[in-house]
Amino acid sequence: MKVKVKLRLLKIEDELEVELKEKSTVKDLLEKLTSIYGEKLGRLIGDSKNAFSVIVMSNGEIRKRNNQLKDKDELFLILPVSGG
Repeated sequence: MKVKVKLRLLKIEDELEVELKEKSTVKDLLEKLTSIYGEKLGRLIGDSKNAFSVIVMSNGEIRKRNNQLKDKDELFLILPVSGG
């Protein structure tokens, strides 16, 4: 199964297709992206042990970590905004 991912995370701007196993979840995708981009992305989005700190959207909806992905899904990774 392939999904299209659009990253717009600070200094990482990329669009790529990621090959995943059938029935993969958002968590699986984030772990795969961390293995591709390494520690730089890992620091931005968090990790599966502590909780990811990135918003994943697909088809205009926020997806949770355990949501299953479908072939040809288009996903956007967005960092939450904070200020003060």
